Amino acid sequence: MSKQKEHAWEPILNVFRLVYGNETDADSANFLFSKSICALRLYFKSPKVDKQLKEGQESVNSSKDVVCYSLKFAQKNGGFFFR
Repeated sequence: MSKQKEHAWEPILNVFRLVYGNETDADSANFLFSKSICALRLYFKSPKVDKQLKEGQESVNSSKDVVCYSLKFAQKNGGFFFR
């Protein structure tokens, strides 16, 4: 991965590193995003759909909100959030 692409991922990775540790890289973050979406699809097919789907949606939305905030902060301040 080029230095510019690594740099662009940094605000997102910093959010994931708080939860999953400093070893998190761009591929790991992409996998975690995808895993969340696949989990929502499975919850939708579950007999306990209401509770599991709601919890899954809240989790994805919370992650999305934190990542968006981190990106906005980095863009506005020219630095990285959670550094």
